[in-house]
Amino acid sequence: MKLSKKTISLLIAFAIYLLVSILIEPNLQFSYDYLIPWYAALYIVRGVPLYEQPRFKEINGEIIRYPYHLPIYIYFLAVLIFILGESFIAGKISIVIFIFCDALLLEHILKNAQKTNEEKNKIVEYSSLIFLLNPVIIITTVSGLFDGLPLLYLLIGVFFLQKIDKDKNKKNLILSLLSGVSIGIGFLTKVIPIIFLPVGFLWLLTKKKFLETFSFTLSCLGTSGGILAYLWLKYENFKSLGLGWQIIRDAKSFSFYYYVFNLEFEPGLILLGIGLVVVSSLIIYFLIKKEKLDFILVTAIYLVTFFIFYRVFYPHYLIWLIPFLGYLGALVYKSSNKRMFFLLIGIFVLELTSIGVYYLDFFDWFILTKAILITASSVNLCCLICYLVLLFLYRRGSSSNQKLNVIN
Repeated sequence: MKLSKKTISLLIAFAIYLLVSILIEPNLQFSYDYLIPWYAALYIVRGVPLYEQPRFKEINGEIIRYPYHLPIYIYFLAVLIFILGESFIAGKISIVIFIFCDALLLEHILKNAQKTNEEKNKIVEYSSLIFLLNPVIIITTVSGLFDGLPLLYLLIGVFFLQKIDKDKNKKNLILSLLSGVSIGIGFLTKVIPIIFLPVGFLWLLTKKKFLETFSFTLSCLGTSGGILAYLWLKYENFKSLGLGWQIIRDAKSFSFYYYVFNLEFEPGLILLGIGLVVVSSLIIYFLIKKEKLDFILVTAIYLVTFFIFYRVFYPHYLIWLIPFLGYLGALVYKSSNKRMFFLLIGIFVLELTSIGVYYLDFFDWFILTKAILITASSVNLCCLICYLVLLFLYRRGSSSNQKLNVIN
C-alpha cells in the first residue's frame, strides 16, 4: 500500500513529537501543569483520594501549593501509573497521542463543514499537518500541558452535532446525547469546553431539533453538574481545592485585566457574563434575521469572547483557538482576499510576539518593567478583538466570502 505524502509527513511529525517529548524531562518552570497532576495521580495510586491530599507538597525539592484542576485528566494519569508504573514517559506519550487525535478529528470536521463546496480547499485538506506544525501546539505538547485532552472532548462534541441530519430519527438523538456527554466530560477535565453549550443549544434549536436540543443540554449539564455535585458532597475540601484555586490564580497571568485592574474573581465573572450575553444576543439577532451562520465559526466566536473577557489568560490557551483560526484562514484564503489573509497572519504573528515578551519575564531571562508587560498584554487583547471582528465578518462561511469578494 502506497502512502500519500501527507500521511508520511504526519508519521514523521508523530515520531518527532514523541522523541522530543520523551527527551525533555519535566521541570517545575517549564512543565508545571504536567508535574502537578502527575504527583496528584501518584498520591491517588498510593491510596490518598484527590481532594483529601495535603494542600502543599514537595516536588523536586520545592514546596508548592497544589492547584488540583478538575479530576478527569488526573485520574487518567492515575490509571497509567497503576498499569505502567511511575514513569513520566507514558504520560508524555499520551499527550502526544491526544494532540494527534485532535489534528485528525479537526481535519475531518473541517472537511465536513466544506462538503457543500464544489471546489476543494487546499488549506482544509492539510489542516491536520498545519495544526501540528504550529509553534504553540508544539511547545504546549512537548512541555506536557494537557489541553489536548479537553480540546479533544470539545472537538468530539462538535463532530457529533455536525453529524445530525435533517431527518427525524433515533440516530440524531443518540448523536446529540453523545455530544452533550463529551462536552460535560471535557468540562470536568478543564472548564473551557462548557463554552460550547450555548452554541450547540442555539444550533439545534434553529434546526427545530427540539428533542435533540433537550437531549444535548440535559446530558451536558447532567454529566458535568452531576459529577461536580457528587464531588462537592463527598469531599469537604473540593470547594477550595477543586474550584477555589481558580479564584486566586492571577499570579503570572498574561492578562490585561490582571496587570491594569488586578481584577478579582467575582467582578471578573460578571465581566465574562456580560461579554457572553452580548455575543449571544448578536447571534440570536442574526438567527432572527434568518442568516445562515457557519456552525464552526460561531463556536470560534464564543471561544474568542471567553478569552477576551476572562480575567486570566495564559499563552497556552491559544491551543483552543488555533483549530478555528486555521478554518477562518482557509475561508479567507479561498475568498482570494489576499489583504485579509495576510492581515490574519499578521495579527497571529503579532500575538506570538507579545507572548514572547511575556515569556522573557516569566522565565526570568530579562526583568521587564510593568509598563512593558501591560503593553504586551494590551497587544494580545487587541489581537483577540481583531479575531472576533474577522469571525463576525466571515460568520456565514462561504457565503460571506462571496459577499466580501463583491465588496472588494
